[in-house]
Amino acid sequence: MHAPRLRRLALPLVLVTGCSPLLAEELSNNLHVNGFGTAGFTSVTEDFGGEYLGNPLLGVEGIDEDGSFSFDNVLGLQVRYQADERLDLVGQLVSVGREDYDTRAEWAYAAYRVNDNLRLRAGRFAMPLYLYSENIHVGQAYPWARLPVEVYATGAFSNVDGVDALYRMPMGDWGLDLQALVGRQDVNELAFSATANNLYSVNATLGNDDFRVRASYSEAEADFTFSPFLLLPAPVNAPFPPIDDEKISFSSLGMTFDDGRWFAAAEAIRFRFDGWTADREAAFASVGHYFGKWMPYVMVSKANAVEGDECRSTFANYPPVAGAFGPAAPVFAQGFCSASEQEQTSYSAGFRYDISPRSSLKLQVDHVTDFHGTPGHFTAPATPTGTLGDDDRSEIITVNLNTAF
Repeated sequence: MHAPRLRRLALPLVLVTGCSPLLAEELSNNLHVNGFGTAGFTSVTEDFGGEYLGNPLLGVEGIDEDGSFSFDNVLGLQVRYQADERLDLVGQLVSVGREDYDTRAEWAYAAYRVNDNLRLRAGRFAMPLYLYSENIHVGQAYPWARLPVEVYATGAFSNVDGVDALYRMPMGDWGLDLQALVGRQDVNELAFSATANNLYSVNATLGNDDFRVRASYSEAEADFTFSPFLLLPAPVNAPFPPIDDEKISFSSLGMTFDDGRWFAAAEAIRFRFDGWTADREAAFASVGHYFGKWMPYVMVSKANAVEGDECRSTFANYPPVAGAFGPAAPVFAQGFCSASEQEQTSYSAGFRYDISPRSSLKLQVDHVTDFHGTPGHFTAPATPTGTLGDDDRSEIITVNLNTAF
C-alpha cells in the first residue's frame, strides 16, 4: 500500500545520483543509510476473551492465545545527509506490524551544530519522554524482548514537530546534556484526533561511559475531537463532545548502568491529565549479567492508575459532557474513566544472545497479574465487569530476532 510513497522518496535520489559522476561521489561520501528490524512471535497463556496490548481506538491489533507473528515486528530505515560540516538532514521511516505495517515518517529534521557543545534541530524528531525515546523502535538497542509496557504503553506521543536545542557540557569523565524543545503534535486515529499545542519539554542527562541518569518534564495543552460513532446509546443518543485546552504533563526519572559485565536499568514516570481522565504512574527495574554472548535478565514493572474518583467527578460535570448526556453523564463518566484505568504488575525473565555485533536473539516470559479491578493492558476482558481481579494472571511468551545496521 505504501510502495508508491517509498518510490517517490527514492526517485529524486536516483535522479540526482545519476546526473554526474562527481555529484554521485559527493553524495555517497555524505549520505549515510542505516536500518533496523525486529521479527518474532508472541503468545499469551490466557487472553480473558480479549487481546493483550490491543487498542481498537488506535487501530492496534493485540495478542491472544492464538499468538501473533506480527505484533513486535518493526522495519525501519534512517537516512542522514551531511550537507556540510555543520548541517545534517535526517529522515526515518518506520513500519510497525501491530499497526498493520503502516509506514510513517517518524523523523524528518535538520540539525545544525553551532559549535562542539551546542546543536539545534528543526522538524520532526523523537519526543524525549523516556530513557529509550531515541531508540523506541530499535530492539537491538536494549536487552529485553520489548520495552516494559507498563511504562512505555502510556499512549504519549512518540515524536514531535518543533525545534529544540541540546547543550553538552563536558565534566571530566562525565558529561551533562541539557535539552529544551517547543512544538506541537497532531494525532489522527480511528476513534479520535488530538492536537497538542504549546508543547514544551526540558530534559537533563548526566553520565559517563558506564552510567547515566536522566530526568525529563513535558507539558502541553491538548484538544480532542471524537469520531461520530462514539455515541451514547438511546435514549440519550448524544455524540461524544470535544474536549479543548486540557493540560497534560509527563515527567520521568531513569538510569542505566552497563560496564560490560553487569547491566541495570530503572525508570519511573507520571502521565497526568488535568482531571478528566485517570492519571498514570508506572515504573520498572531490571538487572542482567553478561556471560560472553549471553545475557540473562530479570525485570519487574508496575503501572497504577491514580485519581480515578476525581476523573469521574470532573468528567461528569465537564460542561460539554453534562450538556450532551444530561442525567446520564455520571454513568457515562464511570465507564469512560474506568476504561482509562490500567493497573498491572509484570514479573519478567529472559535472555539475549548476541548472534553478531549487529543482531541478537531474545526470549522472554512475562507473568502478568495484580490488575486491581481494572482491565490492565488487556482489551475488553470477557468478564461480567469487563475488568480483572488480583487472582487473574497470564503469561506472555515472546521470542524475536533483532538487527540494526
